[in-house]
Amino acid sequence: MRPLVDGLEHLTTEAPAGARVVDMTADEFTFAFDADAAAGGDVAFAIENVGEEPHEVVIERVPADLDIAGAIQAYLETGEDPEGTEAVAYVQPIAPGEEMTLVFTGPLPAGRYAVLCFVADTEDPEGTPHAAKGIFGEFTVGE
Repeated sequence: MRPLVDGLEHLTTEAPAGARVVDMTADEFTFAFDADAAAGGDVAFAIENVGEEPHEVVIERVPADLDIAGAIQAYLETGEDPEGTEAVAYVQPIAPGEEMTLVFTGPLPAGRYAVLCFVADTEDPEGTPHAAKGIFGEFTVGE
């Protein structure tokens, strides 16, 4: 499934009929969205950066038992994706105050998904990625 992303591919795409539009905000250092609203899988994310730093949205399908915080740390140490994860979508960094819509070409398959931001913290001299500071979330698509 190839995601269609406003901005990434310079597309202006309406959410397809029947897709639920889930509002998502990115801030320092949280994603806020209704995970239950994404549970049906036929979703589009309307993303707004309400923070003061750029934020990206990375969506990965992950194993049901994966410790997301631990997996983020392991990835930062090794550069290797955790076993059993699958890249689903990526939204380029969104500037503060900007909005973007992530529209998929079809419903997401059943499973657990992580939503992550790996942009480096501009206020941190070490440039720690936002995900390591807690900007990640998750949702589960039911059968």
